[in-house]
Amino acid sequence: MSASGDLDTSVRREAGLMEDGKPMESVLRDLRAEGFGMIDCIKAVTRLQSCSLGEAKRVVHLSAAWSDRREAHDAFHDELERQAKEELN
Repeated sequence: MSASGDLDTSVRREAGLMEDGKPMESVLRDLRAEGFGMIDCIKAVTRLQSCSLGEAKRVVHLSAAWSDRREAHDAFHDELERQAKEELN
């Protein structure tokens, strides 16, 4: 939970704003500014766009709102994949 409230309340607010044309990128930027993390943003995208978890992860990962974390996130996943392959061999 962020310092400013719970995710459900924020998702309901953002859903109303999206009906009026607010783009998802702005939603993600605002959620992050409110203190919500990447996982919360992924949850929000699944609810707001009625999409799969994989699609929501892609939307958040590729968003401008989280672009400053993309390189570190990619490196983390690459290292996990490398270690998993090593353990299988």
